[in-house]
Amino acid sequence: MATLVPANVLQALPAASRVILLGHSYFPNLISPPFSLGLHNVFYLSAAMCLVAALASMLRGKQKAISPEAMSENGSVDNARQQVAATSDKD
Repeated sequence: MATLVPANVLQALPAASRVILLGHSYFPNLISPPFSLGLHNVFYLSAAMCLVAALASMLRGKQKAISPEAMSENGSVDNARQQVAATSDKD
């Protein structure tokens, strides 16, 4: 099994330092602050992207959906889209 610290380096360290490095609290305490910072940054970025998407959706305006009846009556999606566009121009 591979180790993070080579055996010759561990042997060169004082016993107190070896206990600290190989203990159960050194690595979690070492990695926790950067990991927590990364999680916070990702959360804030995703919240900002959601706000931008909501603003873009709001500025787009109300869009009408193509109903199944319009598709079956006209026989094609293009005709149904044209019908929806024509009715939305009247609004």
